[in-house]
Amino acid sequence: MIKAPAPSDESLRLQYLREFDILDTPEEEDFNEIVRLASKICNTPISAVTLIDASRQWFKAKVGLDVSETGRDISFCGHTIMNGAIFVVPDATKDERFHDNPLVTGDPDIRFYAGVPLVSGNGGRLGTLCVIDRVPRQLDADQQEVLIVLGRQVSKLMELHKRNLELKRISLLERVQRKELERVSTLQKKMISIMAHDIRGPLHSLKSLLQLIPDKKGLSQSGLFLEMAGNQLNATLSLLDNLVDWGQLQMSTGRPAYARHALHKITKDILEEVSSQAALKGVTLRNLVETGDLLETDENTIRFILRNLVNNSIKFTKAGSINVTATASGQTVEIAVEDTGIGMPPAILEQLFCGMKKVSRKGTKNEVGSGLGLSLVKEFVEKMDGTIQAQSTEGKGTRISVKLPSHYPH
Repeated sequence: MIKAPAPSDESLRLQYLREFDILDTPEEEDFNEIVRLASKICNTPISAVTLIDASRQWFKAKVGLDVSETGRDISFCGHTIMNGAIFVVPDATKDERFHDNPLVTGDPDIRFYAGVPLVSGNGGRLGTLCVIDRVPRQLDADQQEVLIVLGRQVSKLMELHKRNLELKRISLLERVQRKELERVSTLQKKMISIMAHDIRGPLHSLKSLLQLIPDKKGLSQSGLFLEMAGNQLNATLSLLDNLVDWGQLQMSTGRPAYARHALHKITKDILEEVSSQAALKGVTLRNLVETGDLLETDENTIRFILRNLVNNSIKFTKAGSINVTATASGQTVEIAVEDTGIGMPPAILEQLFCGMKKVSRKGTKNEVGSGLGLSLVKEFVEKMDGTIQAQSTEGKGTRISVKLPSHYPH
């Protein structure tokens, strides 16, 4: 008996075989049908789909065999994978490689063998499709051709088996990731809720108490501290409002919830929210949006945008005015917030909406800010397929305009 040598790429071949994750798997009817067909066409009582492992040959499908595997050292199929095409042994008793092989001298009494290698897409010879008879014989040309074609079909089935396993793994991973995302989303919503209610509420109450003090400057140094505390509190509330609104908008799924809304009413609500802050600085707020105008928009997003633009104007305006307007033109609507504040130099204007370089300046009453608001405004304007532009003159004021589509596809 002559044992088949190992292929020169044996380590790589075994790696390819492991990637298919098919060894020791249950029977599959697709493979069983092929071995039955091979036996019928070749008129052999035995046929098998054999995979050559490191030290054994394992049968994925078989006809006429009672065992599920045998040793590789006595396998005929080990010789087949060394051959590039069909491998035929007409009479094993007369072949020096097999005449004393236990599979010839004992069960299953092999005399005739024909096998074709199973080749993976990357060229690895993983095993064979073989037919076996207990009497010497030959295959005619048609039978050999059919065996070769069936071998290719087995290889394709194995590739399909591999892809199906990969899809199942991906599906499982997606389910795990989805559960993790749901867990994180729930945690984020809880954090947003805490910021929105448990933190923002007490801060607003403290702000209201500070505003009840009629003349903080008359309280000398204590008044100065109170004014500084009020400014810091306003900045903190502004940042907190932005974070809460941004978090809620980011966690919303799918496209924005576009619907027809009365922009005048939304603007009125926003101006009422900031009216006390504007009054303390002697700033007049004007809602010049027409009462009958309806805007197709996402209400939460437009409120976020308007709140930030108006708050920013109040910060840089003293004893002046702020106008909010809306103008329809063609397929767009321009919403503008224009103030008579201190304006800004060109160097700051150029970086106003730059996400990488957040611009933060102190307001007319030394109000501090994070520089985050306008960057987020730009992000959400672009999310609604809009554009934002700023015009400003030092000492005269600033106009920031947002152009949005007048309607969105449904």
